[in-house]
Amino acid sequence: MPRTAALVAALAPTLIAASASAGPPRYTIQGFAPPPPPNRAWEDVGGTAITDDARLLITATDDLFYNQVSFLYDPATQTFEPIPFQASDLANGPLVCGSYRNVDNRSRANIRRPDGTLVYLEPLGGHWYDEIAANAVNNSGQAVGWSTDDNGDIAWIWDAAAGLQPLSSSSGRLTWAFAINDSAKVAGWDQSANAALWDDGEIIPLGVLGVGQLWPAAINNADQIVGRYRVDPFGFRAFHWHDGDLQDLGDLGPGDVFARDINDQGLIVGAADVEDAPRAVLWIDGEPRDLNHQIAPSSGWVLQDAGGINSLGQITGRGSYHGQPMAFILTPTCDADFDGDGAVNTLDFLTFLNAWNLRLPSADWNNDDQFNSLDLLAFLADWASGCP
Repeated sequence: MPRTAALVAALAPTLIAASASAGPPRYTIQGFAPPPPPNRAWEDVGGTAITDDARLLITATDDLFYNQVSFLYDPATQTFEPIPFQASDLANGPLVCGSYRNVDNRSRANIRRPDGTLVYLEPLGGHWYDEIAANAVNNSGQAVGWSTDDNGDIAWIWDAAAGLQPLSSSSGRLTWAFAINDSAKVAGWDQSANAALWDDGEIIPLGVLGVGQLWPAAINNADQIVGRYRVDPFGFRAFHWHDGDLQDLGDLGPGDVFARDINDQGLIVGAADVEDAPRAVLWIDGEPRDLNHQIAPSSGWVLQDAGGINSLGQITGRGSYHGQPMAFILTPTCDADFDGDGAVNTLDFLTFLNAWNLRLPSADWNNDDQFNSLDLLAFLADWASGCP
């Protein structure tokens, strides 16, 4: 019997217990930045949404006029398509929504359909001075947002067949819609500007945390909602809601915390302040993880914000690579491939041992905030299992 196999067999009971609390997924990283305007550079570049085929919605801000431009990145062709409006969300298709300002400086909503054609949405109020904005799309071809009418603000839902419809029923109406899942359940604000779930005409309050409003950011197909809330007059924290249970998502230290997106597996991404600097965060089972600890330490990257996560667990966001602003995609890799070279071999074990000796966060394999033999045993179990 090979030495490794014999060791694993001898330690099997301990390995099983240790691997039951194995570490979070590690990631490979790719960076992207669209070509900047002539004689300018990008001040900021970030991915805000990602489809299941890894298309990205990217927002870039130039360093001269601070204009914000949206792009749709296609990994198959490696091209950046400029979006002729301020894009806010992306769904499979790809379907893009967003808003722009008309000649009267009034907000108008746009939908970019999968064939590239544009749909222009007019306000529900019908007057030139009314406004409308699109905030989110789903994989069923629907979009939601807000508009003004003669009674104030009102949320709406759109699809190609039914057109623009107000989210109003005998239960009341939503005034703003921030997110929609594939079953057309909508997270937004009710008439009192309190966070609520719209479920086929029923308005379900989310509850209250902190000292002010909840801002929903995303809802998955299990009806889990994440977003941010005001914890004091100057700060924000992240929340998670499901079936009446409203919870704070914790932090990585003092400072603001934002939850941006949640996938159908319940993985949440966002950002949190760490020593007064923003860092991209992944929540697994409600526990926040600094995504900078889940990539190679020598990568040259600083991951500042995670804007979206798809059903495959790929994450996009905003960061810098050797000081240059770039959007990124993180792709989960096999746990045992510790050095990320695509192969599981002795180098992975030696690299892990070095990280464990240096007490690097990536070597806390069982996530108990300690460095001991349990980390070695848990890693050895994964390493001996190899990759699928």
